[in-house]
Amino acid sequence: MHKQDKQTATIAADFTPKFNPRHRKETPCFLEVREVITFDQDATDPLDRVHAPVQLRLYGTGRTNSACLWINHHSIHRAASGIAGGYGYHRASAAAAGAIANAGIELSKNIDGVGDNAIDEALCAIADALGLSNYGITRTHA
Repeated sequence: MHKQDKQTATIAADFTPKFNPRHRKETPCFLEVREVITFDQDATDPLDRVHAPVQLRLYGTGRTNSACLWINHHSIHRAASGIAGGYGYHRASAAAAGAIANAGIELSKNIDGVGDNAIDEALCAIADALGLSNYGITRTHA
């Protein structure tokens, strides 16, 4: 990937996130969680060494997909959600795009309906915008 093609994120400083609790459909609609995982080797307590400052949960039914995004890193705390319905496109990435936008985060490339890889690239861009340098993305399925 060329440098100009890399996804980037800009996090708005003054923004009120939009979170709809109805978008969180744990049972039976939970699909997966994707997390940005960091490791802090300087933490004195071993239990404090692994952090997940960014978490995206995806839910889906036969008609809609929803996404809930949580960011907790230093002074940045956001909770936002998004939803996508219809047919003929990748609804999970559309829902993720909505949650990211509703968290006050602007991406350089649109991920709405683009696919799974676009979601991971967006999470990496958010991690970069948070100033994280040593991180990985995990995926856990239902």
